Amino acid sequence: MLFRSKGFLQDAVWFVTMAPLVLLVHAAASQFLRGVYDAHFSFLTIAQATAWPAWCQLTAAFVLGEFLTYASHLIRHKSETAWRFHAVHHSQRETNVFTQERIHVMDELISAGLMFIPFYMFQVPNLYAVAVIGLYRSIHNRFVHANIKMNLGWLGRLVVSPQFHRVHHSIERAHADTNFGGVLSVFDYAFGTAYPSREVYPDTGIHDAQFP
Repeated sequence: MLFRSKGFLQDAVWFVTMAPLVLLVHAAASQFLRGVYDAHFSFLTIAQATAWPAWCQLTAAFVLGEFLTYASHLIRHKSETAWRFHAVHHSQRETNVFTQERIHVMDELISAGLMFIPFYMFQVPNLYAVAVIGLYRSIHNRFVHANIKMNLGWLGRLVVSPQFHRVHHSIERAHADTNFGGVLSVFDYAFGTAYPSREVYPDTGIHDAQFP
């Protein structure tokens, strides 16, 4: 039974522990990054964006944020130091809806920081930014970590599905360093890091049996 599995119970504890902490981390990171951005990177701000419709601002910020997430995710796999933090998330052998919270705080800071920057650049109203970062991404991340066989058909070429992301968590060597997208899979297909997931449903985890 899923709800009695060791992995589910482990990640349920991670959820209870990390969910409040992640909210605090996001709030602190947002405040800190806003100050750093205004002081040193305000030249990136697109002034004309305030005249755009809100949906246009939101779409531009979301797509750029997804690209930055993709790039940073790739780096966290390639850098030995960054991987030590990111491996916490990948160590789960029974992925489930709570696996998203199985993450080291330093890893969360990196990913959260990059998500906020595009919203500052395009001057997205706070309400919309919170809705995307805090609500939609959270729901989608739970969806793709769920232990279900679903690839979304043709839509999977654009949006990350549970099977697509499961391949990213695969313990098989052939699947290493593939499927880095968070919400959008389009960058994986564009940059050649996509591994077809329609016919596969691999075991997950990492090869370090001594990983705590």
